[in-house]
Amino acid sequence: MTDTDAKDFDEFVARNWGEESVYRMEKERIEKERIEKERKELEKLEQEFNNKFENDSNHKDDPKFTKLHFAATIDDVKIGELLISRGEDINAKDSNNWN
Repeated sequence: MTDTDAKDFDEFVARNWGEESVYRMEKERIEKERIEKERKELEKLEQEFNNKFENDSNHKDDPKFTKLHFAATIDDVKIGELLISRGEDINAKDSNNWN
């Protein structure tokens, strides 16, 4: 590598991997970690919710009683939002015609 090549390389690195780029890359890494942590927390919440739902007497007594009904019954807004975002029918009615 000649001196000119080294100088061009140093300028390239400074331009593309300078403080701003390092900051951006670190910010992206932190954001990915946050998203993954949130995904795992939601997965755990959903698993706990599913276990509660399966053991709920309303669910066992009423086949039309949905997970969204149950989330509303136990005031679990986060799970309710998750169910809705996944397409849960917000107009579903249980056997008593409640939705």
